[in-house]
Amino acid sequence: MKAQLKKVEKLLEKMEFLKEQIAEELQSIIETRTDQFDERSEKWQEGEKGYEFQEKTDEIENFADEFNTNIDSAISELQSEIENL
Repeated sequence: MKAQLKKVEKLLEKMEFLKEQIAEELQSIIETRTDQFDERSEKWQEGEKGYEFQEKTDEIENFADEFNTNIDSAISELQSEIENL
């Protein structure tokens, strides 16, 4: 039983590490897109392409938020289950 718990705890650690890597990469993508948007002309920003670009950036931000919330929740649930064993 202890060996199985150790395996699960290692998997949780790996999940947390991967979550951080993915969160950092998503944040980097968002920052790059924000910089790219800001570098464009005001006309482009206010036009259809600018709108679509910003809409896609917003989708990425929403995905990043949902990803972090869902993964954090899953990790917390697993940690609670381990503690209750």
